[in-house]
Parts: sequence; C-alpha cells; structure tokens
Amino acid sequence: MAPRYLLRAFSDVSNGTNTRHGFAPAGNASERQSSYKGLKYNKDVGALNQQLKVAEYGKEAPENPFIFATVSLLYALQHAWKKGRKCKRWAAGNNIQIVVIDTGTAKTSGGEPVAWHRVQDLMAELGLKLTAKYSNHVIDYSDVWVTTDDIVLGEGSYHASFDELKQARLFDLCPELSACWQGLEKPVNDLRRLWYEQDKKPDWTGYDVRGKEISLAAKIADVFKPVRDPKSDYVDPHLFAILLALKNESANSPHLRAWLDLHSSANDEDVTDVTESVQDTGMPEVDKATALFARLRQRRVMAADVLLLETTIPEDHMALQKKAYLKDRLKRNEEKNKVQTEKRAAKRKLELEASMEAAKKARLETQKSGEGAGKDGNADAENGEADETATTGIEAAQEGGTDAPADAKADAVGAYGQAGQNLANSFEPTQEDSTKSPSAGTDTDGLQIG
Repeated sequence: MAPRYLLRAFSDVSNGTNTRHGFAPAGNASERQSSYKGLKYNKDVGALNQQLKVAEYGKEAPENPFIFATVSLLYALQHAWKKGRKCKRWAAGNNIQIVVIDTGTAKTSGGEPVAWHRVQDLMAELGLKLTAKYSNHVIDYSDVWVTTDDIVLGEGSYHASFDELKQARLFDLCPELSACWQGLEKPVNDLRRLWYEQDKKPDWTGYDVRGKEISLAAKIADVFKPVRDPKSDYVDPHLFAILLALKNESANSPHLRAWLDLHSSANDEDVTDVTESVQDTGMPEVDKATALFARLRQRRVMAADVLLLETTIPEDHMALQKKAYLKDRLKRNEEKNKVQTEKRAAKRKLELEASMEAAKKARLETQKSGEGAGKDGNADAENGEADETATTGIEAAQEGGTDAPADAKADAVGAYGQAGQNLANSFEPTQEDSTKSPSAGTDTDGLQIG
C-alpha cells in the first residue's frame, strides 16, 4: 500500500506527460502495460534496470513505461535542485515543479485507484540491483515509488514551482541544501546523517531563532497551491509538517509548543482519521513528518497571520549551519579517500605479491631448465668421450691384432656394450694364427729369450 502522500519533481523535459493536474508515462496504457509486463515476466533484468534508472532521473525516454514519485520531501527537493543545476548547464528543462500527490484521492483516467509499487520491493521481487552511476554502490531506493498508470490528481494534492519555493527563502530555512546541489542519493543521505544523527544535531540558539524558523516553514508551506480545492485560509498541516521535519523538529518540542500556543488555534474538526502511524521507515525526515502531522492536524494556523510574522533568520546562524554541513562533508570525503587509498594500497600489494610469486616461479623454471641442459650436456660429453675411446680401441685392435692393448678392448666394450665385446672378440687370434706365431717374444738380435 502506498503512503498517503507522495511527491513528484518534474520539468518540461521530464519523461512522459507532466502537468499540475496529473501525469502519464510515455505511450498509451496498453503499450505501457505490455512493455512493463514484458520486462517483468520475461526477466529482462538488464532492460528493466536501465528503464528504472532512466525514469528515476527524469530523462526523456519514449519507450519508458514508468512514472516516479517519492515519499520524502528532502529527496524531491534534491531532485529538483539537481534538475535545475543540470538544466542551467544544458540550457533546457525550465519550469521545475514539485507536486504533492494525495494517493487516497488520485485516480487513473478510468477512475481506478493508481497502482503504486515501491521500487525496493519491485527490485527484490525481480532480483535487481540498481547502482550509482560512478561509485557503483547499490542504491536501495526505499524512498521511491513507481507506477505505470496515468494519474489524475484529486483533492488534497498541491503544487508549487521550485522558483517560488526559492523565492520564499527555502534556502534560508535549509542553508545546507544550497551547498549540496551536485548528485542525488549521496547528498540526501549526507543530510540525513547530519540533520538527524544524535551527535550531529545543530546547536540551536533558543526560541528567538527557532521560532523564526518555524514561522518561515509555515510561510513556505503556504506557497503550495491546491490542485483541485479552493485556496484555504489555513496552512495545510501536512505541508507544514514535512517542512518542519527538515529542521529535525520534534512534535513535542518546547519551541513548537510555544509557537503553536502563540500562533494557532484548536481544530474543532474530527481528526481521528490519521491514516499513517509513526514507524521507523529508515528515512528520518519521513518519520518526523508523520509524527508532526499527527500533532499539527489538531491545530489551525491562519495563513494571513503567518505572513505577518518575523521570519528573518540571522545570517551568522545560516552561515554556521552551512559551514557545519561543508565541514561534515569534507570529513566524510577525507574518510572516503582514506578508505579508497587503503583499498588501492592493498590491491597494489596483492598485485606486487602475485608478480613476485610469478617471477620466483619463472626463476625456478629457468633453473630447472638449466640443470636439465647441464645434465644433457654432460651426458653428451661423456658419450662423445666414450665414442672417441671406443674408436681408438677398435682401431688399435684392428691394427695390432693380438697385440692390441687390453685396455683398448675394454674401452670398446665399455663404450658399446655387447656390440663392443663382439667387435673386440673378432680380433682375437684363431688356432691357426697361434701355430704360426712364436710362443715367446724375440729380441731384436733374433736370439730366443726363454
């Protein structure tokens, strides 16, 4: 079930048809449903992922079946601020609007309730992960809702141009917003940490300043105009609540109680039909707004009276808030850079270790190859010497017959094995040769030596 109120920021170049009275995604209803069902049930995860990204960033995409909205005013303001900066750079995209959608009264062109889907649930159902463009971190989109229906706004819906909100001094109420125009998800999360974490709450200077901020929030809330209803004499309590929530105002704070005692009256109407309970949504500005809405609905704040209230916030107070944001952002960037540096160093270390291991392995392989080559060389040398020795022995045996040196025969045998033995034996004297040869040696004078 969608929240009671959603917000949509758009310009004249946003995807689909966008007016102050309603919206429609690109294409006709049957084409949108066909496209959406095809993406969803065919599990075309890549295409659906891309379509969601394109639609969320508000770009023109004729085939895109989605219209986006958000439950968070902070997200809508940051979206409008970013679109304004981009449009200024591209010289396009004028007339940026923020519309507050009462989902209880909004219908399709056929009179049916609008079917909203929380993007986080849709992604979980399809196993999708949306990632940021540059950092590649996963974005959960718990604050964003999507529909493929056309939307006709009903009673309880409001609209205002972003220029009107700035002229009403939105950036005086929230000076930090003017310093975080770049990006979308990161600045929103940064401001959530800065504004709502217990140890980072701004040091308010007392009711004098706080009361002016509450009055300014009421004035800015009165800038929004009803889409269908006639303009009320009273400040809309929901709009007042979501703006006060940006200041981390508590529903039971003494500053707010004192302000309401001075500038509001009791609401005699039955306000027991508050449809949303206070719960932890993970978006502190939304939880704060829900609690504030429950309280502010019990009071009436005259718009004419608010216009007469002093709302000039001291310059030094706004400067301190902006400085606190910039200091906190610098600290986070330093921490982020430190983590990234450590990651890069660890990566380089692993790469170096892998390189050294590869070099060591290569050296071992080279050494093994060298040792093998050495052994082969020694064996070849030994074989060469054996060949030479055997050849010498055989030649000596051939020349000297029975007088061939015994070691030459042995060399022949050692070098050629059995073949050498056979070859050496072939030169042993036969019986006939023995009878013809003297049985003893003779000296050079022919004298027999016995």
